Amino acid sequence: MRIIFAKQHLADISGGAERALVDLANALAERGHQVKVICNERADDAPFYALNTGVTVGNLSHARKPQRDIGSSKPQKPVETRPAEKKKLRPLGNVISRLQLRMSALRHPVWSKRICALKRHLAAEPPDVLVAFTPEMAIEIGWAARALQIPCILALRISPEIELAAQPDEIRRQLKVAKLYDALTFYEGITVQLQEFEKYLPPRFQGICHCIANEIDAAKFAPVRSLPLLTREKNIICVSSFEKRKRVDWLIEAFAQLAASFPDWHLLIFGEGRQEYALKELVRAKECAGKVHFKGVIRQVEAAYAEGQIICLPSRYEGIPRAIAEGMASGLPAVGVNDCDGARFLLGKGNGCLSRAEDGPHGLAQVLAGLMASAKKRVSLSQQGFASLSVYKTEQIFTEWESYICRIASTGSKDAVRKRWLMKSGQVV
Repeated sequence: MRIIFAKQHLADISGGAERALVDLANALAERGHQVKVICNERADDAPFYALNTGVTVGNLSHARKPQRDIGSSKPQKPVETRPAEKKKLRPLGNVISRLQLRMSALRHPVWSKRICALKRHLAAEPPDVLVAFTPEMAIEIGWAARALQIPCILALRISPEIELAAQPDEIRRQLKVAKLYDALTFYEGITVQLQEFEKYLPPRFQGICHCIANEIDAAKFAPVRSLPLLTREKNIICVSSFEKRKRVDWLIEAFAQLAASFPDWHLLIFGEGRQEYALKELVRAKECAGKVHFKGVIRQVEAAYAEGQIICLPSRYEGIPRAIAEGMASGLPAVGVNDCDGARFLLGKGNGCLSRAEDGPHGLAQVLAGLMASAKKRVSLSQQGFASLSVYKTEQIFTEWESYICRIASTGSKDAVRKRWLMKSGQVV
């Protein structure tokens, strides 16, 4: 079977979604499928995570038609532009956006260069199924798949309540979500990581929703897990991108409250992102620069988990947080915050520690202090947390993905016309 995965960016991005895509693509290629990953990179940089030789990569930026000067047969050189600051919508743009929100016919991206480039790319070697990994390219994928009659799947990595939401005053965001919902009528399947996420989708899409969890390769972390927990350095480990939703600032503030009481403990933060400068400024403001260490991006993530005795990720929202799960697979007791669905799912029932969101950084500090002060509690949670991961076995999850993709490929296109008519009429499939 020929399978194409689509993700906006793969180069120089070390996130969990990118690693999940690469692992799945590699696994399906090893099982004999023809797998390709398409992206929209500006350069020819290789994906951050290594793809097997059996997986090919396509860059849509190369599929666009070059612009030409009038009266010239030579393609124009691309014009380099500096990234402009975000501007407010002009009055006319505001009016147009509101009209598009009210009238779906005005939202149809008939002349989109990206969709045209994608259709040309797909038409050259049509796949049996197309998987949009996260909603970044879901609009283009939906319209291109409709034109070429290719069954397609949208893989949501976090809760649709967050990923497909917009505030009333966010006109552009509302318009993007509206366009996404228009495109979703052309999809044969939507995957979520937790069954409870299905309720956040509109009723017309719940009938095509399917739950597939993140896989956790416990064997990969076995060498780290074999290291006795209490012989490792007294460090709290955080593996995260530096985004607002990850709330790494909460962890820094919480640790700053504990630094004096636990002088032999340190905080190691692995990752990068837009908030890096602000986070480092926070560390300086809290006067704990000698205790909080930014370690940058790490390719062999298992080495990070070997450097500490606690894993903490205070994210506001996740699917199944890979950093927490991999930390647990490495034998670390885990800490999260109870307003994150994924953290609550993984760490509930005594499998880890959850602070209360309403208590903010102070509540997180109290939970961390309880673990830092008790070696016995750290060892107990380490054992219980690892035992809870048996349902996320790699082969089991990959087999579930393979079966689902094959089912959509074999039945999706046949039922596509009927399904789309039912969804457009507001009926549940």
